[in-house]
Amino acid sequence: FGYGLLMLAAILAAAPSQGYTGNNAADTLKHPAKPSAKAATVFTTATRLPQPLSAIPYPALLLKNAGFKYTRNIGAADILTAVPGLFIQSHGGGQDARYSLRGYGNGSNAEVKGVGILIDGIPETETDGTTPADAVDFQSTGRIEVVKGDASSLYPYGPGGVVNFISDLDFKRSSVLQYNEFGSFGLLKNGIKAAIKMDKAHILATYSNLYYAGYRQHNREYRQMLNLAMETSVSDHSKLTLLGYFVTGAVKVPGALTLEEFAKDPLQADPHSVSLDEKRIATNGRVALRYHTAYGKRLQHEVEITAFSRIRFLEYASLNYNIVNKYTVGLEGRYVNKSMLGKRHNEFSIGVDFYAQPSRTEEYKNIRGVKQNQILQVTRENLSGKGIWLSDRFEIVKKKLFALVTGRYDQVVYHQAQETLPSLSGSMTFDALNPKLALNYQVTAGNMLFCSMGRSLDNPAMYQTGSSGETTLLNQDLHPAESMNFEIGARGSLARDDHALFRRLQYEITLFNSRVTNEIIPYEVQGSVYYRNAASSVRRGIETAARLEICKGVDFGIAYTWNGFTYLTYEAMTITATPPGNKETNVGYSGNRLPGIPVNNLNLTLTWSQAAGRHLHLFLEPGYHVISGLWADDANTALTSPYHLLKAVAGLDIKYGKFTVTASGGVDNLLNETYVGYLHINATDQRFYEAGAPRNYFASLNLGYSF
Repeated sequence: FGYGLLMLAAILAAAPSQGYTGNNAADTLKHPAKPSAKAATVFTTATRLPQPLSAIPYPALLLKNAGFKYTRNIGAADILTAVPGLFIQSHGGGQDARYSLRGYGNGSNAEVKGVGILIDGIPETETDGTTPADAVDFQSTGRIEVVKGDASSLYPYGPGGVVNFISDLDFKRSSVLQYNEFGSFGLLKNGIKAAIKMDKAHILATYSNLYYAGYRQHNREYRQMLNLAMETSVSDHSKLTLLGYFVTGAVKVPGALTLEEFAKDPLQADPHSVSLDEKRIATNGRVALRYHTAYGKRLQHEVEITAFSRIRFLEYASLNYNIVNKYTVGLEGRYVNKSMLGKRHNEFSIGVDFYAQPSRTEEYKNIRGVKQNQILQVTRENLSGKGIWLSDRFEIVKKKLFALVTGRYDQVVYHQAQETLPSLSGSMTFDALNPKLALNYQVTAGNMLFCSMGRSLDNPAMYQTGSSGETTLLNQDLHPAESMNFEIGARGSLARDDHALFRRLQYEITLFNSRVTNEIIPYEVQGSVYYRNAASSVRRGIETAARLEICKGVDFGIAYTWNGFTYLTYEAMTITATPPGNKETNVGYSGNRLPGIPVNNLNLTLTWSQAAGRHLHLFLEPGYHVISGLWADDANTALTSPYHLLKAVAGLDIKYGKFTVTASGGVDNLLNETYVGYLHINATDQRFYEAGAPRNYFASLNLGYSF
């Protein structure tokens, strides 16, 4: 940790030296587009209301769509790899991904848990904190906002952070774009994007169709997606936004391998997955309506109300064949008051959230992927959540020192009931109060220090609440994990506008420390997995990102994360049948590393972007990604090998009149390295490993016309 402090001190000491001056480009820290000294970029996710990035006392990163227009964009792992602190693993190289931030998110092998996922500020994350992240449309995404660290004082989820995918409604003229992407392993994606600008309205509509054969056996997937966003001005200071999407698709599940199987053929499928024809067939849809208005003499009052409804229909074949019908309705509201307290600026906001999520799961026998007629069980669930949050940002020292105080109270209720024998039912209620205090200090123009301290409670997911008892459905002894979090960092931009070389540097560095108690960990009872509170951990780390403009059109980018995550106390338990009773075995894992999280995560890029005449723009970006080994289990008995991935992307834009042609191509895993791309953490049968993609190529061709 001392090295991290030295790095932080060195960055700050360099701010006024070497001819560098502060620059407001700190408000546009993004990757990989070049820095800009234009007006401050608005960032909405960190505080749940629009703020310039320089006003946010948390580690945060903004990615605009210009930064990923040339890349392969099938899944989040294609785009968000260079975000420090964020570790994404993809099932089979497709759309299905697991997000991990500061150790949160890797607790589930099926869904995201502990990291909030939003689309246009509306939660994809469900009431129990899990997220099936399969509804993101990157063609309609205008920017991605990433907030790292505890966000529980404003959101009912996200102790690790929040990722918000925001639609591209900020366009200046009407246009239509037809896009095509194709590549190795049968990759084929095409679609159309239409942007319509009227006097008082912006309309964005996209449709895409994806087919991907996959690089592993039993790995095929397809998806169709329709996305709509419309924003209209109701009056001079009021607007109405309509948002919706519809997604349908299916994916074959290749399953995980043992170490011996992985060494023999890493691209093979788990024989059990093939014999069962494991797969997921999903249909998702959402519609949302948002109203925002500002009023008062100085427009110092703001009100925003968002209502949404979502459906998720899922069929998945595994040991059994399950059909899930899930519905969600939500209502969010907030009020903002901007005022002066004496001669100091003050911004106060208060908000409320309500969510209801009923669902019904039917369980049948599965024979080779075919649902049998005999029903095994029908389970109904009702999850509900309500919360209230407060935020106050005030100026302590004029234009220098600011404080942000946030806090949130939540109550979440789980209810589950079986409709067939043994017809058990149960309910659980979780209450949480999560406060947070943050400070930011403007050292020079465009350079700031920030720090924060807070507490968060992370409720167990619904799948973790199952009871090992024969007469109870839910484990009433399971409690939320609790963490105390502290972080300190710096963010800014340094400029030497009168120099030809090394003209501008953007940077952000964060040191964090979290102490987690009541960790929710797995235990076994006669081969079945259940969960309990029986561990504590410490999570220390450094997250840093920088982008240096070497010369005009040439940038060097670095993103590095060091994670030191260790269990302080941990007693694992296994219960096996040993007639005439059960035998309990306890093993201590104190001092072990948390699994599924690399100690070192490094990403390097070198970007060349130049105009070649009036109508042609060229782009080239080689990249290098290094991940250290990952522990596969809490016992620290299996460690994956580190891997080094080389990639390169090239692209061009041709603009002639109202016509635009964008073409790109690239290669991933240039050295064809064999590595573990997805880890099944704590798999009881030692099937930990899914291979990452071997060397693969992609190309895209987009044809556009602006009206």
